[in-house]
Amino acid sequence: MNEEQNTESMNPPMSTPKRLFGLSIALLVPAASIIISILLVSRGVNITKVVSDRFNGQPGELLGESTEKVSVFENKLEPILTTPTSIEIKAVGIRADLVPVNVDSDGVMETPKNWYQAGWFVQGGVPGENRNLIINGHYDTNTGAPAAFYNLQGVQFGDVIEVKDKYGRIFNYKVIELSYLDIKDPSRLDVLEDEDSKSTLTLITCGGVYLQGSGYDKRLVVRAELL
Repeated sequence: MNEEQNTESMNPPMSTPKRLFGLSIALLVPAASIIISILLVSRGVNITKVVSDRFNGQPGELLGESTEKVSVFENKLEPILTTPTSIEIKAVGIRADLVPVNVDSDGVMETPKNWYQAGWFVQGGVPGENRNLIINGHYDTNTGAPAAFYNLQGVQFGDVIEVKDKYGRIFNYKVIELSYLDIKDPSRLDVLEDEDSKSTLTLITCGGVYLQGSGYDKRLVVRAELL
């Protein structure tokens, strides 16, 4: 017996059952692919897009699952807000640096010691915050000369008020309300309250009639909203 004959005897031909099994597998794979494709199409999946995205290295959509990317910094991307440093109302020629003020021992809001500066109330909001940013200023000096907010009486609806923060960013507010409050009005402190989910600005200065020994009998209040 030659070498070729020996080799054939060591490798007998594949039996019929094995051939049938191999043929079944060959037919089953494409059939399964067709069935999966039909199911995906019935669920609204764009097969062409899925394949394209797959080869382009993009996430694509599979079985209707959301592919929206969520940044791990999502909760840390809120704007950085800080203290105001100056205020300007170009329409009436007001420009003043801001200094922090609080309440005194009698519970009355302080005013700046410098006649030509305005006071930022530290218990209120800061520029851009969804709170009430409160700024006060003198109407006139102790000699009757115009002070920081003397021209506030000339402000009109729609005028723009610019507030700059310590980073140099400017926040624009539009005037929406003008009013005079009696200093004895029990509701006068309502102007200091925050409005829900609104960034507002409240400016306060003296107004009305000057009474010897007690000062002005009213307060001019200007309210504005962030643009």
